[in-house]
Amino acid sequence: TGVPSIRVGEPAPTGTVSTAKPISLAIVPRTILPTGGVPIGQKIAFRAILTLADGTKKDAPLSEIKWNVVGSIGRIVEPGVLVTDIPLEEQELGELIGTVTGTFIGADGLQFTGKAPQIKVIMPIIEDDSALFI
Repeated sequence: TGVPSIRVGEPAPTGTVSTAKPISLAIVPRTILPTGGVPIGQKIAFRAILTLADGTKKDAPLSEIKWNVVGSIGRIVEPGVLVTDIPLEEQELGELIGTVTGTFIGADGLQFTGKAPQIKVIMPIIEDDSALFI
């Protein structure tokens, strides 16, 4: 009765709001990460995308997500933003791999956790190694 039909997997039509409950959460970088790794000191912004029971997807408010860093690859500096880093005691390795997870708790108390793809954090490449010898 005036409500447009929505097929599973399609976004909700413009101007409509889905009342379906969340069924999963995906944590996705906003940009494509370099395959060789992300240098320390870089910011990586994430989206938190909820999939709803009717197949639609919507961005969850980043402030409503509990963010967590798995591995010593940096820290969350604001909702949905990681600044990459490698602890001093592990910098000899030259790189570390980790990920970012996010947890959303729905209005009904159900909890959904999503995980970003693996993130490789690398030390910057030193072009002139003469500075290493004093």
